[in-house]
Amino acid sequence: MTGWIANMTAGTALARAYAIVREWGGDIAFFSEPFLGSTFLVYLPHSAAPAEIPPVVMEKTEPVVAAPPVEIFRETILLVEDEAGIRALVRKILRRENYNVLEAGSAEEAMAMASAVPGRIDLLITDVMLPIASGRELAERIRETRPDLKVLYISGYTDDDAVRTGAIPPGSRFLQKPFTLGALVTKVKESLKAD
Repeated sequence: MTGWIANMTAGTALARAYAIVREWGGDIAFFSEPFLGSTFLVYLPHSAAPAEIPPVVMEKTEPVVAAPPVEIFRETILLVEDEAGIRALVRKILRRENYNVLEAGSAEEAMAMASAVPGRIDLLITDVMLPIASGRELAERIRETRPDLKVLYISGYTDDDAVRTGAIPPGSRFLQKPFTLGALVTKVKESLKAD
């Protein structure tokens, strides 16, 4: 049987298996996740054993509990954005790219999070304008204890306006709102690779 399946393409083998299971009144469920593999669940109808064949008594065993899938993250990003809708969208995009995302809605929340997280924080993505403290002030305060932290500023300002008003230091990495999903991912990768 194994050799027979090995000689067939994966699609043909799946189609054949599905046809056989459906012929017996069953169904197949399929789940797949990147880096975690695939799971196939085969459902077959319950059938009463014929009278002439004694039922098989199986020993009672403990149910097997599958370990939760282990997520493989790339770098850790602290996202600070006071607009919940924008924060949720950026988080979703970054998680889809397998970044570990910590999120905060204010500079105070971000400072507390940066102090509490024991591991590395590779990149701070912060809005330039935050209530109480600016994104620049936030970055400077976090860098007091995490000097290797890289920063990407986001804002509705243009890059020139943000530098001219002192909202971000000259030469900083900057992404203007509104931005496309591709522009965000590209800028994050550039920021993480920068020296």
